[in-house]
Amino acid sequence: MKAVTAILMFSWACYAAPVMLVGEGSGNELVEQQVRLAARFYGLDSQYVKVSQPADSHYATEALKQEDTVAVIVEAAALPNLDRVDVLSALHRSGGANVPLMIVESGAQEGSTAIANWSRGLIANCKSGVRSFERWQLGVTRNNIIALQLAGVTLPFHGRISCALELATDFSGNVLMNAAGNGERFPAFVDFVSGRSHIFVVTQMVPQPVETAFGEDKLVRTFANVAPFMFFLRHAAGDRGWHMPDQHANLTVDDPWLIAQYGGLDYQALLREMETHRFHTTIGFIPWNFDRSKADVVSVFREHPDYFSISIHGNNHDHREFGSYSKHSLIDQTFNLKQALARMARFSQLTGIRYDPVMVFPHAVAPVGTFRVLKAYNYWATANSENTPLGSSAPDDPLFILRPQTLAFSNFLSVKRRSAEVSLSSTRLAVSAYLENPLLFYVHQQFFRRNIRAFNQIADCVNRLAPNTQWRSLGNIVQHLYLLRLRKRGQYDVLTFSPNFYLTNPENYDVVFHVRKSEDFSPPIRLLAVDNKAISYQALKDEIVFDVSVASRQTRQVDITYVNDLNIAQADISRTNITANILRRLSDFRDITLSRSNVGGRITTMYSKYDLNILESYAEHPAVLIFISGAVGALGIARYRKKRRLAR
Repeated sequence: MKAVTAILMFSWACYAAPVMLVGEGSGNELVEQQVRLAARFYGLDSQYVKVSQPADSHYATEALKQEDTVAVIVEAAALPNLDRVDVLSALHRSGGANVPLMIVESGAQEGSTAIANWSRGLIANCKSGVRSFERWQLGVTRNNIIALQLAGVTLPFHGRISCALELATDFSGNVLMNAAGNGERFPAFVDFVSGRSHIFVVTQMVPQPVETAFGEDKLVRTFANVAPFMFFLRHAAGDRGWHMPDQHANLTVDDPWLIAQYGGLDYQALLREMETHRFHTTIGFIPWNFDRSKADVVSVFREHPDYFSISIHGNNHDHREFGSYSKHSLIDQTFNLKQALARMARFSQLTGIRYDPVMVFPHAVAPVGTFRVLKAYNYWATANSENTPLGSSAPDDPLFILRPQTLAFSNFLSVKRRSAEVSLSSTRLAVSAYLENPLLFYVHQQFFRRNIRAFNQIADCVNRLAPNTQWRSLGNIVQHLYLLRLRKRGQYDVLTFSPNFYLTNPENYDVVFHVRKSEDFSPPIRLLAVDNKAISYQALKDEIVFDVSVASRQTRQVDITYVNDLNIAQADISRTNITANILRRLSDFRDITLSRSNVGGRITTMYSKYDLNILESYAEHPAVLIFISGAVGALGIARYRKKRRLAR
């Protein structure tokens, strides 16, 4: 008998995982899916423990005692089979860092006393009969340490809410989330303290798939479908779950070169707004302009690197020069990517301004084959309105929606950014900030044509949501785009997306970072260096792993470079493409001269305001630019003649 007991206890102990989901085995697959998605987001393994009868309770509690456990989630149907005292005792840890417990109520056991017993009467019941598959508003309560940036935000939810929590009149806990819809309003997610235990209770939410136009609400709706589990696991795991080193944000202005005033963009005036409203501007610089910078503007950039920076915006900005291979072959695109680097190197020599090897493609993102070329020539990342390459399909994984950065395509970092020229949802901003995603915005010069203060409201909103937001260059953000997870004192796991990044040790003791990076070894790695000194790494099937030791309060730089044939000194940087030359001159006329008139300004802002890529492409065709210039000129002459007639 003792041997059998030992075997059973060993089998339950094998269930040990950071997140334990306990159920009675009836097969509630939805809860398992929701828990596993939230657990994966925070880098936590999850395990289902079946407790189908009261006799299983003892062995389940043995599994819950494992030191690796950070959170326990119990389906309400399993509560009658668990011993409350034993379970809560199993969640106690030395030092008072007890493991929190979450109960998921489905309403299937209406009339059962289980939830009342486990809450010590604070929750009387979970009443079923709530209308199915409707639109609900999930109101997150204000000033809540669990919800952080989402305190006071209302999340949309399409689906069925299983039951309505009925709280005792003397409920002493917190209502974390209310559900409202169909004329009903009731608590859907609450927490309370019972003795030494922190207990959460949520009503099960069954989402209904909803097709959204242009994917505008995918992030918010995907998050809303699992919000209570995200709140719970982030709170429970703390530093032991994946988290970003900092909250980052950036504004990028595409197209300008360094001239005193580029259309609506006045650099000196913008600098004053950045200093007052605390944000950073990256210029998406077209390499064709490498030798055209004006000394007074160069001085502004060199003297204020905390506010201004440079990234790469195409090469010639020749329509969709990085579009379909039927129009621009991969050979041509490869030449352009190499020439862009050579031109930017010359730009740095001439101006003393460093640039970030982050590619912002003109008009829209390139095909996946171009991503591999970017990787080969040691670009760090690409940032665009879409993070899925032209002609590719997004992975069928909710994590792809919840995070803007991905290595899913050619093992090269692609980051999603959003236009600030169209209406931005404050709810989306709050969800992104809660998820610690980098907040990347972009505009064009005409965004500032009427008001240099046009971006201030967005910057203020971000700074209110996350007061510690670090506004940095695109390159600096990429260099801090990795996930951290505490393994134990003095040791962190790191999952990096960028081939070039900084590791900072904030502790008063030395720390070892155990780094992992997805890698397909195409092209081969030329060198892995820490502070410019080569180190070794272990090459696994689809990733590399290595350790970096960082002394107290110090920072070290990691750089992964790949084998390629680029020779910057011998690269051709001349402007021999006649079409590109004409196009750039006409584009300058459009943006710098034409945009200052009312009619011209309206024309040049139309396609950017509505984010219509096809119009944006046509708007840079030489024939269209000549037509617009002629039309505006003719209109100006007509108005002048009319004024003269009226003056007579």
